[in-house]
Amino acid sequence: KKRKRENAERLMDDKLSENGDQAALQLTDLRQKMWRAFENPHTSTAALVFYYVTGFFIAVSVMANVVETVPCGSRPGRAGSLPCGERYKIVFFCLDTACVMIFTAEYLLRMFAAPNRYKFVRSVMSIIDVVAILPYYIGLGITDNDDVSGAFVTLRVFRVFRIFKFSRHSQGLRILGYTLKSCASELGFLVFSLAMAIIIFAT
Repeated sequence: KKRKRENAERLMDDKLSENGDQAALQLTDLRQKMWRAFENPHTSTAALVFYYVTGFFIAVSVMANVVETVPCGSRPGRAGSLPCGERYKIVFFCLDTACVMIFTAEYLLRMFAAPNRYKFVRSVMSIIDVVAILPYYIGLGITDNDDVSGAFVTLRVFRVFRIFKFSRHSQGLRILGYTLKSCASELGFLVFSLAMAIIIFAT
C-alpha cells in the first residue's frame, strides 16, 4: 500500500511538473510570437492591424499637440487670442487620454514580450515611449494651482517626443537613427566646432 501510494504521488508530481513545464513553454512561445509580431508586423494580420492602429494614434496625438496651440478666438475680457487647447479643453483631454492609453498598452505589451526586459527598458525607443506618456500621468496628479501650472506647461513640452515614435513605423527613420548613433562622436565634434565658431564670431 505504501509503495502504491508513493508511486501515485510520484506520478502526480511528474504530471504537475510536466504541466508546469508545458505552461512555461506556452508562455515563452507566446512572448516570442508577440515580440516577432511587434518587430515585424507583416507576420500576421493582427500584428499589422495593431501596427496601423498605433501609427494612427501617434499621428492623431502629434496633430492634436499642434492644433492645441492654434488660436481659436479672443479671450473674453482680455487682450490676446485663446488657444484651441484651452477653449476645447475637455475634447483635447479625452483625445489625449485615448492616445496615452494606446501608448501605455503598447509599452506594457512590448515589455512583457521582450526577450531581455532589462535591455528593453534601457533602449532608446523605450525611453522615448516613457517620456512621451509620462507627462499625462504626472498631469493627473497636479492640481489646478498657479504655482504648479508653469511647471506643468513645461512638462507638456515633452509630449513632442511622441513624434519620435514614428521611427518604429518608418524604416528610413530607423536607418537614420542607426546612422546617427554610429557617428555620434563625429557629430559631437561637429556641434562643438560650430558652437565654438558661433561664440568666437559673436564676441
